[in-house]
Amino acid sequence: MLLPMNRAAFVPEAIGRPMQDVKIFGLQHRNRNARIKRPWIVRWSVDGPQHSRAFHTRVEVDRYRSYLAEQWPEWLERWSLRLSDLNRQVLAGVDVSLGLGENGALLAASTAGRFHKTAKACIRRAVASS
Repeated sequence: MLLPMNRAAFVPEAIGRPMQDVKIFGLQHRNRNARIKRPWIVRWSVDGPQHSRAFHTRVEVDRYRSYLAEQWPEWLERWSLRLSDLNRQVLAGVDVSLGLGENGALLAASTAGRFHKTAKACIRRAVASS
């Protein structure tokens, strides 16, 4: 279970690296249609949902695939918490930061409520499955 910690108002002190299912798939070349501007595609998935990104050349797609493979663990380590690291103080900080925008201004009540509801559902599911 990951809690994204990208809000400026809260920087956790204890950061861990939880288990997450990350898969980086092979490259695809869409060479059948000459009108395609970016024929090279790299695909990856994180806990099920798949993502993709297209590039102009094979070199670009190889470079990005390598970047994903090397940088993903560092990203997880920096921006994720283990469930065992969660306590009331950390959750209170997350709760406050969910109500703030990227620039530190308060979000609209409907947006903040949606963020709170989603975060609480994620925590409940992670606790239930662990």
